[in-house]
Amino acid sequence: MNIIKIGDVVDLNHQFANDASTHTTDSTPKIHLHDACGKQTCSIEIKVNDLDPDRPRNKDGEYDLTYAQRRVRDYFEQRGKQVEFDPTTGKIFWLKD
Repeated sequence: MNIIKIGDVVDLNHQFANDASTHTTDSTPKIHLHDACGKQTCSIEIKVNDLDPDRPRNKDGEYDLTYAQRRVRDYFEQRGKQVEFDPTTGKIFWLKD
């Protein structure tokens, strides 16, 4: 079983904060770790305050969720792990076994 360490969550949240421009820090994605018997999951929290949710939000022109998923996927792939996202919302993810 692959384990998501709290340090990974902290690192990802720092990366999101560093990527944020000064005027979008309120809507910076945040990762939350959920640990239950038998399985760990994480969720991506995205707040959109008084902004058009269809407007691209980062320098690469990606939307918030797409950007967050890419950063999460890249982070864990660099560590030799694969991430799977919930197909319903795309905001919940876990490491593949």
